[in-house]
Parts: sequence; structure tokens; C-alpha cells
Amino acid sequence: MTRTYTAWKQLADENVDARVFSGIHTRSADEAGIRLGTNVARYVLQNAGRLLAPR
Repeated sequence: MTRTYTAWKQLADENVDARVFSGIHTRSADEAGIRLGTNVARYVLQNAGRLLAPR
């Protein structure tokens, strides 16, 4: 089966459900991980020039 998503959130929500239903993680842990990943990505994108500049 091929899955198709039009937004990252759809994929993330489905992944959280699968991990919770299979007993791998709690929903709150996965949702916290998604928030953390989003915040890290936002920070990197906002600071890419400074983070990647040669020193």
C-alpha cells in the first residue's frame, strides 16, 4: 500500500497513532517529540546563515 500526504501534519498524526496503538510510545511523548522537532527545525531555518557560516 502506498500512502500519500499533502501536509506534514497528516503524516505525523498517522505516525503518532501507529506508535501509540502498537504500544511503542505514549501519545503525550510522541506529541512532545513532534513539538520539539518543529521547534528545532524552525530555529535552524531562522538561523541557518549564522549556524552554517564559516568560523
